[in-house]
Parts: sequence; structure tokens; C-alpha cells
Amino acid sequence: MKIYLFIILVSFSLNSIFAQSKWKRSEEIVEAPFTIFKSPQTLNLHTAEVLPKGDLFYGISHRFNGPVSDGYSTFFGLDNGAAMRTELAYGINDKMMITLARANREANHDLQFKYKFYQTKSLGLPLMFAVNLGAAYISNPQIERSDKSEQFQYFGTVIINAMLFDKLAIGVTPTFLHNTIAFADCKTYSLNIGSYIQYYLGDDMTSFILEGANTVSGWRGNGTTPFYDTYSFGVEFETGGHFFKLLLSNSNFLNQSQILGGSPNVFKLDNLVFGFQITRNFGL
Repeated sequence: MKIYLFIILVSFSLNSIFAQSKWKRSEEIVEAPFTIFKSPQTLNLHTAEVLPKGDLFYGISHRFNGPVSDGYSTFFGLDNGAAMRTELAYGINDKMMITLARANREANHDLQFKYKFYQTKSLGLPLMFAVNLGAAYISNPQIERSDKSEQFQYFGTVIINAMLFDKLAIGVTPTFLHNTIAFADCKTYSLNIGSYIQYYLGDDMTSFILEGANTVSGWRGNGTTPFYDTYSFGVEFETGGHFFKLLLSNSNFLNQSQILGGSPNVFKLDNLVFGFQITRNFGL
């Protein structure tokens, strides 16, 4: 009787152990979604954030042509007209979005796809990775080309974002740009390293942004005069689905292929222009 009781107890224990082990192996660890930046872009560059599936995103941006150093005589550059960009984006799924935009400078159109392929908190801080691929077409170039293919530009960006101290979001965006200047005498390319930081204040609705786009290799210029790295800084306000950004920059370019090609103005106080961006998310 004792032997039978012993066998029953051992069998029950082994069955419990194997059942528990099998349950552990089949259990999937699902990491809860999180955000690092609140917006899909900072001032000029992309973050790794994408729109939720089915959401629409509309944005309009201005960069005024006159420097703020002109003072009140031109109302700090606002009287000199502005470069304007309008964009519409759509969340294909929770990892991919598509953006179509147009800037009035050279009638530059661009189409972009962004894919967020990885995010984790397992390394001790939130990390997010994405790629952004795009093509631009200049329909009103400074110099007409018989070969219309020379008016196309292509670019690809790897986006790396991280969050420090729950308030400081940082990003690096290495980018390859093909056909940097469409009206140059030869085929051109550029390797650009973008970087930015965004510090969120206590309510997380207001933040400060610093951003730079640095050409580290390849072509930079318009074919006759040198171009310079682009730097921008400003403030972002979030109000119920709206993002409102005010900024100063040494460039009044707006579309990605234009920004990545550099600025005609060196970064200094006399060359800073005022700009703003208003975006709105629509949940469908």
C-alpha cells in the first residue's frame, strides 16, 4: 500500500513539474507599447514614431525668407515672404506610415515611407529604431533638364531614438541622399548625420528642441557657392492632437531632400530666420 501511495505521489509531482515547464515555454513575453517622441518629426527631421493604424496627419510649415536680424523694418523677416510646405500622412499599420508633401520652393514634391522595425526597454532605457525611405521630384527646377530623371532625388534614413531620465529624448538619423543638387553638372550624393534632442517639461505638453543636420561626406552646395550645415532650435506645444512648433534656423528649406542638401547661410545670429509648423492628428 505504501509503495502504491509513493508511486502515485511521484507521478503527480512529475506531472506538475512538466506541466509547469510546458506552460512557461509557451508563454509569450509581450512588451507594452511606448513612445519616446510624441510627434513623428522634430523641427525638420523624422523621429522613429509612426502614426497609429488608420490615423491621418496633416501639417503646414512656414520658413520666412528674411532674417530676424532685419528688425522691425521688415517685421523681423516676416514681410519678405515665406517658403511653405504642406503634408498629409497616413498610418498604414501600427508600424508603418506614408507621407506625401509639397514645398513651394522649386515646387518640390516628396513621397516617404517610414517603418518602425524595433523597440525595446530591455537594455535599461527605451530604444526605438526605424527606417525612412523617400523620393522627391523637382517640377520647377532652376535649370531645365532634357532628361527629366535628373529632377528626381532619393534618400534613405536610419532613425535611432532613446529616452534618458524620462524627460530627455534624443535621436540620430544617418541619411544617404542621391542627386543632392538636381541642377548640378554631375551626379551628386551626400551622407548626412542628423541629430536632435527634445526636453519635455513637467506637464509633457511643452518641450524644447535642438536639431542639427550635418553633411559628413559627398556633395554640399548649389553648384556655384558652398552650402553649410543646418541648425535649428525651438519650442513645441501639444494641445489635444495639435502640435504647434516655433523655431529659428539658418535655413528656410523645408522638404527632406532640400534640408539634407545643406543651407546657403552659415549658422550665426544675423542669418537666423523664423518659422513655424502646425500639425493635426485625426483618428479615423
